[in-house]
Amino acid sequence: MAKKTFNDDVYGKITYKEGYWLLKDGIKFKIKDKEMIVKTEIDVYDEIYEEFNMGLLMEELMQYYRENPDLIEADKAEKRKKEQKELYKKHLIDNIDKTTYNIEEAALQKRDELIKDETEETFSKMVGKEKAKRVFEAETREEKLASLELIRLRVLVDTIEITCRCDWFEFLGGGFVIFPDGSVEMFDIDSMSI
Repeated sequence: MAKKTFNDDVYGKITYKEGYWLLKDGIKFKIKDKEMIVKTEIDVYDEIYEEFNMGLLMEELMQYYRENPDLIEADKAEKRKKEQKELYKKHLIDNIDKTTYNIEEAALQKRDELIKDETEETFSKMVGKEKAKRVFEAETREEKLASLELIRLRVLVDTIEITCRCDWFEFLGGGFVIFPDGSVEMFDIDSMSI
């Protein structure tokens, strides 16, 4: 295999020592069509080690993909997905204030939708008088948000967490959708259209 990476003069004269590939004096070799003569025993890790190993690795990879052609597209899709996820995270972090505000707005909008057709009296039958009173007496943005127990955006190692725990409705089957322009929509499974 090494012959495919180096010329015949070098093949068999490379020794591996403590993490480096070494060449002896006077050996002539080519790297990327550039001919070089080794004047002393040198550490050629950056050039030969990389070329040698990448050559073998690429050959093995190409053989693997020749045997499993369907995986090439899968790998491309996975790579693209990972890149998009990183970009998405960066966008959220860079625009954290705007994103958080828009999440709050989406949650408030969902809150209004849920109590739109209710009165304090009808609502109290579902959640109790005390909770219904607090919900319907909330006037300011802060008071309305307080009734939602919104957990702000959290970016973890491999997930982005945005949750809304409300003391008067179960919000288990839904979430937030954040669009590229920064706008946010909150949804529950029942209201989703696919």
